[in-house]
Amino acid sequence: MRFFGATQDYAGLGFTVRLQEEGHQVLLSTNSGKTEIADPEVCRRYQRVGEGIVEKVPLHSVDENETLRAEGFRVLGGGRHAYTVEHDRKACLDFVGRHGLEAPPSLDFERPSDAIISCAHHAGTAYGYKSDSGLNFQTFLPESEDPAKANHKLEMYLRSLIENETANQSFLLQERKEALKPM
Repeated sequence: MRFFGATQDYAGLGFTVRLQEEGHQVLLSTNSGKTEIADPEVCRRYQRVGEGIVEKVPLHSVDENETLRAEGFRVLGGGRHAYTVEHDRKACLDFVGRHGLEAPPSLDFERPSDAIISCAHHAGTAYGYKSDSGLNFQTFLPESEDPAKANHKLEMYLRSLIENETANQSFLLQERKEALKPM
């Protein structure tokens, strides 16, 4: 079969590699130079992701991907639904709610300093950070099992936002839930 995978941030790379390993023809549609990354060296390295592993083509728009679907192509990601659940938090929560999933509690903030205070008041609950604007990968999930240590790492991240003058963007802290562990 022939597959067309659309990914702006290479989240679909693993799946397309798997399809290719199974003998399918795969094209991975990426943002190919249309990145919000300011540092040219970081941008150059980012563009090399997947190079030589899968065939890459420039990212198509949501409308182009929907046209490909209408023409019978198997398009993975990049469509109206995926775009909506990624960029419209309310629509995403409504969608998952209709299917019985409940999002973890979250707190909205405008300033990192307020979030730091909130973390101190909720030291027994670990949180992750999700920006309301900016790059897709501006999510921070502290890697610590202990909630207090996780929140300390989150506090350091929030302080870096203040220091880098990216502190005036709305964001949320979402309660981290523990995944099921294998038996």
